[in-house]
Amino acid sequence: MRIDKYLTGLLILAALGSSLTSGSVSAKEYFTIKNNVLERPTGFREWVYVGTPLTPNDMNNGKANFQEFHTVYIDPKSWEHWKKTGKFRDGAILIKEMTSV
Repeated sequence: MRIDKYLTGLLILAALGSSLTSGSVSAKEYFTIKNNVLERPTGFREWVYVGTPLTPNDMNNGKANFQEFHTVYIDPKSWEHWKKTGKFRDGAILIKEMTSV
């Protein structure tokens, strides 16, 4: 079986544009903008692993919308905040990495 791995995007709970320009510590710590292009953070696989949901065909009438593993990570500071409060902090960053199977 061939597995194609690709990073499809970033899910940011706070508005990306405002968090990158308004002085959000977490955004400046993890993201870089070069020539008006947002670069992916490096080392995100060392963040807190949230989980890897999968939508199997056999539970979706043989036609799952997403036949991929969706591996989710959260930045460490946001994880600590969530554990203490049960709420996501402003500027919390989650990354979803999709692996086609």
